[in-house]
Amino acid sequence: MLTNVSFISRPYWHVDAKWITGILLILLLNGTFLLFILRQVTAPEPGIETLTVLLASSFSREGLDQEADMQIMRQKIAESPDGTWQPIPSLNIVVREADIAGLSPR
Repeated sequence: MLTNVSFISRPYWHVDAKWITGILLILLLNGTFLLFILRQVTAPEPGIETLTVLLASSFSREGLDQEADMQIMRQKIAESPDGTWQPIPSLNIVVREADIAGLSPR
């Protein structure tokens, strides 16, 4: 029979270490998910679609499906001597009649 056996008390630093590790891993996992979501949103296909709709909405006064905008664009292309029109002067983007032929205003 074991009677006067003194047990050595375990230090409780390992309990604190588990909590600290858990909190750090949750922060790391949240950061990883955030980066993954940002990568998916800014991938070429959805990124271009989102940016196109945002730019078109900001420059279209009465909505994206206005035929009047297409008529204005065709008129400006017809008035230019080289058959091109630069909708945003600070960007190197030109529009030709062949580029918009058969397209909807959107």
